[in-house]
Amino acid sequence: MRRTLVALAFGAALITVGTTARSQTPVGLDSVIEKIRSEAQQRSQLYPLAQTLLDSIGPRLTGTGEQLRANDWVLSMYRRWGIPARAEQYGTWLEWRREIAHIDLIAPR
Repeated sequence: MRRTLVALAFGAALITVGTTARSQTPVGLDSVIEKIRSEAQQRSQLYPLAQTLLDSIGPRLTGTGEQLRANDWVLSMYRRWGIPARAEQYGTWLEWRREIAHIDLIAPR
């Protein structure tokens, strides 16, 4: 009985080690994955795109002019890349702009 349990435990350990080792081998032979990896590492446009969208255009609250600028910028980028794109109307929003807010404290609590 004890030998049977030891044999089963040993067999389970071999199966576990075999599947773990096989599942952790890198996939380097697939040409599609290699093309994606080289595109990301050598020709990434993340930093220039993020700089324009986050720093130049800024926060894009719904119904603001910044949202419209961001939409127009993305559409122009897609067209430059040859991707067909169009702006879709989502809801009806009155355009607004955040002005200066002023609050006076009139009592301690």
